Amino acid sequence: MRFEQPWVLLLLVFIPMLVWWRMRRRPSAALRFSSAEPAASLRRTVRARLARLPFWLRVAALCLLIVALAQPQTGGRRTREVGRGIAIYMVIDRSGSMNSPISYGGKPTTRLRLAKQFLLEFVAGNGDALKGRSSDPVGIISFARRPETVCPLTFAHDSFAGLLAGIHTPVEGDPDNATAIGDAVSLAAARLRSSSAGELKSKVIVLVTDGENTAGVRSVVEGAQLAANWGIRVHAIGIVGAAPAPANSALYQYGVQQRFIAERDLTQLAGICGGIYRSVQDGEALKTVYAEIDRLEKSEVARTRFAGGEDQYPPLILSSVVLLMAGSGLAGTWLRRIP
Repeated sequence: MRFEQPWVLLLLVFIPMLVWWRMRRRPSAALRFSSAEPAASLRRTVRARLARLPFWLRVAALCLLIVALAQPQTGGRRTREVGRGIAIYMVIDRSGSMNSPISYGGKPTTRLRLAKQFLLEFVAGNGDALKGRSSDPVGIISFARRPETVCPLTFAHDSFAGLLAGIHTPVEGDPDNATAIGDAVSLAAARLRSSSAGELKSKVIVLVTDGENTAGVRSVVEGAQLAANWGIRVHAIGIVGAAPAPANSALYQYGVQQRFIAERDLTQLAGICGGIYRSVQDGEALKTVYAEIDRLEKSEVARTRFAGGEDQYPPLILSSVVLLMAGSGLAGTWLRRIP
């Protein structure tokens, strides 16, 4: 059983005070006798023993009426309401370069492993800068040469750890080892456009990649224009590494050129879609960007309600009326007091 208006039950606190005040109140009129000793030896009749019964019936009726006003219900089901949530697709690059090393907390790890770790913290919270997205439906898309939906929009965020564990970079020589940023953004945008996850405040894509667009049907700009046309905001995070070779080498010049192209495309992507673009070189910077996006995308808190319950207050109201009538009837007839 549950109560639709549980705060009304606070009125029950005043019932003992009412009883205490009524029991201590002196009669309004009395007869004076020189001594009450002769009456002390008389046996109390049933009427005398039940003299306060009308009062207690009224107290019970008042208690039942208060409980009825709290609207007790049985049955029903708990449902989650999201008045103004934000639908978010986390789009994560899993191309071979995401297996490159990156530093976090003074320890080496890989870009993909760290991206997955912060994705989990962004959704579930970390007790620090990231508060979690429990009020928002979140989905996951990974991509290399082709984007894949790892998880559609859902509130069941507890399943994400297992799903992310299945995301790996392609092995060396695998033809899937490419980067289709435009296609990945387009797929996430299409998923968000067709979403029916309640009344949403907005729809957002958070993209994490470390390379330029090297595959796919759509370019980064085409994917951005598609998302913008559907009112979807895109935040892009580019993971950049240290220089791969000495500054005067051809390999270094090639790396600079590739980074310029990647950052140009991601900057355009965020600009067209009203989001932000940030480049990071280590785990601390990546965590900071996730926290920045978390602050930018504020959603209203979801609430839980019950639906389909059966009201139980009508019998309580009827019982309260019966008790009041019984108390008044007894007080005016068999248990009438004079004065």
